[in-house]
Amino acid sequence: VLLFVNAAAFLGSAALIRTIPTPENPPPARTGEASGLAGAAAGLRHLLTDPVLRRLFISWVLFAGAVAALTPVTAVFALQDLRLTEGEYGLLMGLPSLGGLAGSWLTGAVTRRWGLGPTLWWGSLLRIPWYLLYPLTPRGGGMAGLVVLMVAFTGVLFFSAMTNSAISALRMDHTPDRLMARASAAWTMATMAAGPVLIPGLGLVMQLAGARTALWAIAGIVATSALVLPAHRLRSGRQWR
Repeated sequence: VLLFVNAAAFLGSAALIRTIPTPENPPPARTGEASGLAGAAAGLRHLLTDPVLRRLFISWVLFAGAVAALTPVTAVFALQDLRLTEGEYGLLMGLPSLGGLAGSWLTGAVTRRWGLGPTLWWGSLLRIPWYLLYPLTPRGGGMAGLVVLMVAFTGVLFFSAMTNSAISALRMDHTPDRLMARASAAWTMATMAAGPVLIPGLGLVMQLAGARTALWAIAGIVATSALVLPAHRLRSGRQWR
């Protein structure tokens, strides 16, 4: 039943795309370059050769992989280690989404006040403590464990909503229109590849040392993703063009 409802939600999402009133801009003229993987390779070259985009890209791939691994590790940690019920796990996965909604809603005001660079930098730093809160969840589980995990997940989604929007805007601002689709394709492909790379490794960590240790490792990867960012450039709020 849940899978059917999930599929129906995807179908409704696709149908609602047709209600968007603003048309797309006309695509840039083709340069004769091959499409598909060749286009993604051209976008990847752009991301890796630009000194600022390269650090944004590496940071994003690390963070995307950590986020992909967080879901299965959290499932094992919550259901097996803390022995939460299926209903409690549903609350854990659902209610903190309000934090992501609030973060998305406030992103515009925050970036207008502080700028995209400072928003990305401070948001990336401020989401680290919430990842550290996961492995610090009380061992007894129960209501205390559920509350701690919900607080951690809410904080993660709140600051991630801001940083994800800021890093996407900075990437587009630093990419010429003729390479926008290619750079976006390369960015998406790297994001999709990060999960299959990190999930098995963290699954092995979880098998050998437990889910709590794997959560510490995920927090370390998220912290590393923040340290990779061009801190001085972001904090200064300098123009990107």
